[in-house]
Amino acid sequence: MIKFSLQKRNKISLRSLSMLARQEVSKTREERVKNIEKGLNYAKEAVQLDPQDGVSWAILGNAHLSSFFGIEQNPNILKQCLRAYSQALIQGLPANNITVEIVRKKDLVAKSTSDLHYNKGITLKYEEEFKLALDSFNDASLYDPTWEHPRIKEKQLVRYLNDIKAYVSTCGKMKAKRLQQMLQSIDSKQLGPYGGGSYTSTTGQTVKLEEQQLSDLVPGINEEKVVLGKVVCSVRNEDTVPFTFCLVDKTGKCVVVTIFNLADGKGVIIGDSVAIPEPYLTDVDFSYKENEYKFRLIRVETPVILVVNGKKVTRDLQAGVQMSIFKKFD
Repeated sequence: MIKFSLQKRNKISLRSLSMLARQEVSKTREERVKNIEKGLNYAKEAVQLDPQDGVSWAILGNAHLSSFFGIEQNPNILKQCLRAYSQALIQGLPANNITVEIVRKKDLVAKSTSDLHYNKGITLKYEEEFKLALDSFNDASLYDPTWEHPRIKEKQLVRYLNDIKAYVSTCGKMKAKRLQQMLQSIDSKQLGPYGGGSYTSTTGQTVKLEEQQLSDLVPGINEEKVVLGKVVCSVRNEDTVPFTFCLVDKTGKCVVVTIFNLADGKGVIIGDSVAIPEPYLTDVDFSYKENEYKFRLIRVETPVILVVNGKKVTRDLQAGVQMSIFKKFD
């Protein structure tokens, strides 16, 4: 294990230590968490020493994003990332300073802050702020047209959104007869433990539940509601996170569902019945480069709240994501 020390604490050294700590090879999850937290603390201290330094804010954003990938896919962490990146943009970044956080195939000099826009785009993608994410990837490409990663991420996200749009509008491209059979097989008995009118939340509170149709959901958290439907397709995601599928209820309404903190290789399959308590709904509606997107999305932060085929999901389906994407940054 690498030991870090500072004779005199200064922002440049602290930023370097933040990156080194997060890059250190870890043999266990406990070591990885410890290193990520250490790197986050170094980045926070660098910002405290000089809150006007945009580079320190950008590295703090990267440290928070490392925490999201390596410890827990918590939406609050993404908000901390965005706050740090926003501060970095406000303070302004000298050209090339943030490039120390990026491993590139070619040693090219960035004309501006393309790296920061790219990292911000990654964060916005996981926030499911798709329009803002695409804009950030596009900005990164404009600042450095020679760098291919922003264009790749932009194309991947457009393809993902196009697939969602196509699947939602056609109920997973399922044949009419098969779809009708699925709709007819949806039964409130498949609510399982949620069929009794209540459930115990992740905070230990008992919450009353009322079955709701997908079309009756409102944007935000639908408190004391539960939805039930059938899986009609899964949606390919280049980054594997989140696990994405389309759900149709007995009225034929179809929405897309994204699940975070799902163990590798786990998920649901076509034909599964899925119940989601207190669903968090977003109405996606925007246009981007001649593409128009309009669909409803339910975000599930942890799979353990789900009921699949009448049974509560077990905790072995919950896990943190590996840092395969973030390695592009550090």
